[in-house]
Amino acid sequence: MAIWNGHDLTDDSIKPWDGQSSVPNIPPGTYEFEALSCEMKPTKASDGTNCIVEWQVVSDGVAHGEKLRAWYLCDGPSVKPAHLGRLKQVFNIALGLGTAGIDTELVPGRRVLADIVHKTELKYDINTQQERQFTNISMCNEKPAAAAPEPEKPVLRAAPPKA
Repeated sequence: MAIWNGHDLTDDSIKPWDGQSSVPNIPPGTYEFEALSCEMKPTKASDGTNCIVEWQVVSDGVAHGEKLRAWYLCDGPSVKPAHLGRLKQVFNIALGLGTAGIDTELVPGRRVLADIVHKTELKYDINTQQERQFTNISMCNEKPAAAAPEPEKPVLRAAPPKA
């Protein structure tokens, strides 16, 4: 019996990971997203910093409520002009945070419009020992979400004259 953290992994009700079960159900298209969290973490090589933002779809439709995480490389020897362009697009332009840096406390609650693109690749699956298609979901073309319409101003009317 294979027990891991109290779970019997030989139980037939536990299915091997199919390589796609954790992929968010967000069809390609343009959606409004709200940032739920933002944190800075070291890269895997510990030679740089990633800004990790968890986004949630707030648009109506089949993807409403779906979440995804995006990693933005901020610092380190691997930073290229394209990484800096992404930082500018997302944090400076779309989120409107300016150029002073990324304040992780200012990101949650802010909204952007962004495109979802699916990229499909053939990879070797160690579970099935066959080559198969894997789909990655990318968020791109972030722009500011439309501002909420201004509330109508109340019409001021003169009070009726007193009798």
